[in-house]
This record gives sequence, C-alpha cells and structure tokens, in this order.
Amino acid sequence: MSVLIETSLGNIVIDLYIKECPNTSLNFLKLCKIKYYNDCLFYDVQKDFLAQTGDPDNTGRGGNSIYGIINGEKHRYFDDEIRPHLRHNKIGVISTANIGPNMNSSTFFIQLTDNNLSYLNEKHTVFGRVEEGFDVIEKLNKVYVDKDNRPYQNIRIKHTVVLDDPFDDPVGFIVPTKSPERRKDFEYNRLDDDFDFNKYYKDKETEEKVKEKLQEHEAKNRAIVLEMLDDLPDADIAPPDTVLFICKLNPITQDDDLEVIFSQFGPIKSCHVVRDRKTGDSLHYAFIEYEKSGDCEKAFFKMNGVVIDERRIKVDFSQSVARLWYNMKKSEGKKKPEPTNEIILPNEYKKLELRQNKNFTYEKANYNLLLEEDKTDLFKNYDSTVLQSNSRDVKIVRNRKPSRSRSKSKDRRQRSRSRENKDRHKRSRKYSRSRSRDRKYNRSPHYDRDRRKERR
Repeated sequence: MSVLIETSLGNIVIDLYIKECPNTSLNFLKLCKIKYYNDCLFYDVQKDFLAQTGDPDNTGRGGNSIYGIINGEKHRYFDDEIRPHLRHNKIGVISTANIGPNMNSSTFFIQLTDNNLSYLNEKHTVFGRVEEGFDVIEKLNKVYVDKDNRPYQNIRIKHTVVLDDPFDDPVGFIVPTKSPERRKDFEYNRLDDDFDFNKYYKDKETEEKVKEKLQEHEAKNRAIVLEMLDDLPDADIAPPDTVLFICKLNPITQDDDLEVIFSQFGPIKSCHVVRDRKTGDSLHYAFIEYEKSGDCEKAFFKMNGVVIDERRIKVDFSQSVARLWYNMKKSEGKKKPEPTNEIILPNEYKKLELRQNKNFTYEKANYNLLLEEDKTDLFKNYDSTVLQSNSRDVKIVRNRKPSRSRSKSKDRRQRSRSRENKDRHKRSRKYSRSRSRDRKYNRSPHYDRDRRKERR
C-alpha cells in the first residue's frame, strides 16, 4: 500500500489509506503502475501551503482517472471520499486536487506546512501521507517561483514504483512494457530539471572573484603610482618570503638572544632589533632573515605566541620592501654614470644625448646636419665633430665653434668696474648703519654733518 516517487529533488515514499479511501487509492496505484505520472511537473508550488502535480499537460486543467482511461471519457472523474478523521493538519498530507465536488482525476497535491488548513477538509479527499523524504518536501518549499507559482526550474516526477498493491487489476488494464518518452517543456521557457548550474557557471566569474580582481587591479594601480613617485623600485615588487617580523618584544631582548632562539629552525642571514637612532632604546620589534623560505615557515608556525623574556611575542611574515629598496638604491649609487655626448644645436632645436657606441667613428670636417626631420641649411660651414654610425646612415653634428679670446684692455676695464662696485657697496653699508643709529636715538638724518660743523 505504498508508492516510491522519484523526483528531481529526491525520492518520496507515500503510504495510502486503502481502507478509508479505496477508490482513490486504487486510482493512484494503477496510474503509478502504468507510468502515467512519469514526467509530470510540479506546476503549482506555494510556499508554506502546497505543491500540486499529476497533470500530464502541466496546466492543472487536464488529467484523467484510471476509470476514464479504461472505460472512456464519461468515467473521467470519480466521487469524493472525504472522511472526518482525515484532516489537512500536518506536513506531508496527500490529497486529490479536484476542480469541483465529485470531480477527482489524476491530479493531487502535497501539503508543505504543519499548519491546520481546515478550509480544505470538506473539499479535498485525503488519501495518503508522506512517510519518507521530508527533506525533499523542504527543498520543494524553498524553490523560486514566478507570479503564477510555477518554479523557474522544472521539478518533475521522473519515475514511480509501486511497492505494494493489494488491488486486483481491473478488466482492460494494460501495463506498458517501457516508460513513456520524456517530454520537453517548451511552452513556459523554464530551466530543465537536469540543468547543471555548476557546469554552466564553471567558466563564469563569481561575485567574489570579481571583487578580488578589482582589488588586485586597484593595488596594481597604486603600486604604479608609487613607482612613478619613486617610492617603490618596481610596481611588481613583492615582500621577501624569507623575512620574519617579530613584535611585542621586551626592551631587554638583544639581537644575539633572538638569533640563538630562532636559529634552531635553520641558518639565519641577519637578525636585528630595531632601535631608536638617538637614544638607542629598543622599539620592541625586530626582523629575522633566513636563507631558505621553508625554515622561515617553520619558525612562523612554531614561534608565534611564544614567551621570550616574560613577553608573549607576535610573529608574522614581513610585508616590508624597505630593505630591498635600500639595497637597490645602494647598488645604484655605486654604479658609475655612463659617458654621454651632448649634441648642441641652435635654439631652434632641443638638446639631444647620444650614448657612446663602439660602432661610431670620429672625424673632423665641415659638414651639414643630415637628419630626416631637418631639411634646412642652417648649419653650413660649421667646424664640427661628426659621429657617423656604421649601422645607420645618419650623421649627428656637435657644434665646436672656437671661443674668442678677450683683449687685455677689456679685462682691465672689467676689474676696475668690479673695484668701483665694491667701494659703492661699502659706502652704502656705512650709510645704512648710520641711518639705523639715527632712528634708534630719534635723531635727524643730518645729525653727523651738524656735529662736524660745530666742531669746526
């Protein structure tokens, strides 16, 4: 007296009330036996209310009873079997979904709530209950539906298996040899029940991945800006994976103490406690650099939270690139600048620089400037040094006009002029000092001159 229903969400086992509702139970069992419910959709799912199925047309207006299939269209519907003690008062109740009194066919619904739906008791025949598969009912109650309560993704009955049938087969009853072919639901344009979301979104980016990419892009832009401002040596620079950052140190902890403690995990390149430049006091944090990244990881997992000198330290991987930056600056300072030849042209042209190359040969001659972008004859008859490349047919001119020697009289005039300027400067300083003294004592500007007159 039970039936196993295989759905898209899982299996449901239904027990039937064959004594209280024999006609309804026989109708349901025989329809399951001829695979009538195979491929039927749950076309009406209302949250915390019911889920309706059993119509091959998937509209709720079709469906036929086993009596109509055997005896003809006149016997399509059969009478209600409403019993007072069978109520819609718990989850998993199975009832006929009739379209009126004594008009039951193949359609039925499953109750999705434990609430007492008393207004359905005298209208619909309760003929069974769900014994197994309540997790499927919970999934069914949570599906997304449209305004007509039809799920956006199809949920269908795949197969029905009659576990126990106490009724004899009626006259004219024929059991099919195979299940009917599957029907596609093209009318309502829904996702099919076997649609694989994981496969569909395998190559698509989730919201978290998009956020990660945006954060990486923003970080890259900030690094490029810092590189342009000369605050980073390279935008793609990353902190070393062999350096540990130790904080919350005791002020009395020394470099040698830390090196002895952390050297048990591997050879150490450097270990130093950061101190104040003026006072030399510890700033309570240090950096330890290992030769291998594996040793650094071991020290991180073992030493984080360890007590050293009555202080519980905090160990983490260093995120600083200051040491790399300092080493790079130091190496750049040691490099000698490469010699350059500055090409001096008239005011109409900018200064150019040309790196010395072994392919260049030097000659002295009077040449014109032969460049593709310049077609003028502004540089005729210049005494110049020509740098002619063996790999490129371009001649670049450096102006070497001889400087004119100054005459002795001109130098003499200039020296005398400078001497006069010095004397004038001395007189002006003396005058300014006298003026400030007059202001201090509220005297007239001609105080010194009047004094001299009096003395005479």
